[in-house]
Amino acid sequence: MSSADDATTGVQRSKRPREDDDQEDQDHDGAHALALEPNGDAAAQRDGSETTASTTTTTTADAASNPSTDSAANGAAVQTETAGATRQRRKRAAWDQSSDAAVNPSGVSGPNGTSASLTAVASSNHSASAQNASSSHHLPLAEADLSADQAEALERARQFAQQLTVQFHAAQQQHLLRQQQLQQEQAAKMKQHAEAQQVALRTRAITLIGRVYVGSIPFEAGEREVRAAMSECGPIRSVSFVNDPVAPTRHKGFGFVEYEYPESGDIVLSQMHHARIGDRQLKFGTPNAPQPMQVLIEELRKEGSTFPHVFVANIHPELSESDIREVFQSFGPVAYCILMVDLVTGRHKGCGYVQFESLQTAKDAIAALNRLDLGGLLLHVVKGAHSPSNIQGLTTAQSAQVTNVLAGRTANDGELVFLAILLGCLFFLFVAVGLD
Repeated sequence: MSSADDATTGVQRSKRPREDDDQEDQDHDGAHALALEPNGDAAAQRDGSETTASTTTTTTADAASNPSTDSAANGAAVQTETAGATRQRRKRAAWDQSSDAAVNPSGVSGPNGTSASLTAVASSNHSASAQNASSSHHLPLAEADLSADQAEALERARQFAQQLTVQFHAAQQQHLLRQQQLQQEQAAKMKQHAEAQQVALRTRAITLIGRVYVGSIPFEAGEREVRAAMSECGPIRSVSFVNDPVAPTRHKGFGFVEYEYPESGDIVLSQMHHARIGDRQLKFGTPNAPQPMQVLIEELRKEGSTFPHVFVANIHPELSESDIREVFQSFGPVAYCILMVDLVTGRHKGCGYVQFESLQTAKDAIAALNRLDLGGLLLHVVKGAHSPSNIQGLTTAQSAQVTNVLAGRTANDGELVFLAILLGCLFFLFVAVGLD
């Protein structure tokens, strides 16, 4: 073979690697496109391996067919092949990096070099397919696909469910109504309990107003002597002494007197400074009361000050309500006059209440009639300490009379009868005129 042929053969050999490089570049571009799809990395690697193997085989075959090539031409071909292989590796590395950056921006790789994003996408697709497959087993049957017996059974089930729903709502409504009733009953009981407690507190406060401290009592004096000295102020409910701890049978010279009506305590504190037992003059005072009870006592006194009624004590046993009314009517019209009655004997207790139509009339009566000698006894007249509605021990007739007065109905039974007769006459007169 001539030198010209050798040179031509070397040039051809130097051109063949370039053509192989171009073919490998095209194959690598296809591999990069496949890398964007799942499992594309493996296909690209496989294509690249096949291209490299093809290039190597071609080069080896050419070298075997021309064993007598020039050393310079062989060196140029080797350098060309080396440069092409290096350029091919660089391009493949650049394409691989760009592919990984586009598919997996976070740079996290999964098993066997695959990206975590591709693995996650494949896993999500597999999970969605599994869910669709499992949900397809639970799809309800269309009613058109049911048989007649199945449709009838389905209708019965629906009716039964509807009945259960209606029964449930009815039971729920009854339960709510029952709860409301129980709440109302409980509220009513609590209100009654509160009112009963209030009444009990007011009664206790009224009792404390009629409770008086008595001192300077002779040691030899007892309950009978104390009652005799202080009964002219009103009926006494109880007398108690403070006993000496050294000698329990002997009191310490003082005690407490509790009256049935609170105004009796006011009479003791204001008019009984002359009271004596034997040769000793008694001393009186107001017992201490808890602060809440003291506030309630002040409220009761303030309420009672708005009513024009007075309390009268030490009334002669032979005098009646009409006698007392006649005495007090000399100062102005009397709304009612009641004497407290002993339910055992049926006789009055020597005290009572008189109510006028104005506060000024009540004040005038107190100023004129207090300490008046009436039937041999000195009257004690003081302002009512509380509302007439709190008066205890009234008979049915007396209670009705007080209630009528408080309601503004001051007409007596005779006036009511006269008014009824007058209205009847007017009615018959109008009827007669209408018939004519």
